[in-house]
Amino acid sequence: MKMKASKGFTLIELLVVIVAETFRKRRKES
Repeated sequence: MKMKASKGFTLIELLVVIVAETFRKRRKES
């Protein structure tokens, strides 16, 4: 995993990954 100079990009990317994973888990369980 490469660290980007922009902190905002990294934070947004992390948030997107977490949301995507949560959405997938919720869809699978439902």
